Amino acid sequence: MKRNQSSDLGRLLAEARHAAGLSQQALASRACCSVGYVAVLEKGYAPARSNVLPRLLAALAGDDGEQRRSANENGASAGNADAEKLTDGAGHHESYSG
Repeated sequence: MKRNQSSDLGRLLAEARHAAGLSQQALASRACCSVGYVAVLEKGYAPARSNVLPRLLAALAGDDGEQRRSANENGASAGNADAEKLTDGAGHHESYSG
């Protein structure tokens, strides 16, 4: 994803988060990712990972429980490196490291 597309996505993500009345921390918690990752996305510094974008959308829609369970089960069992960076399988968040 080009920087311009990342910037557009970041702007839309921030607008949707504000419209939902969520802080970056609340969105990160619901989407099972780090608050630093949400901040990086909103600033357009990095593209959204394909396994995180659906969780962010679900969290913005208010559906966080099923997405979190699915991320923990599928990420850990499939050995998905991106999912493992976001959660340790017990729902604990790790920091975004670029």
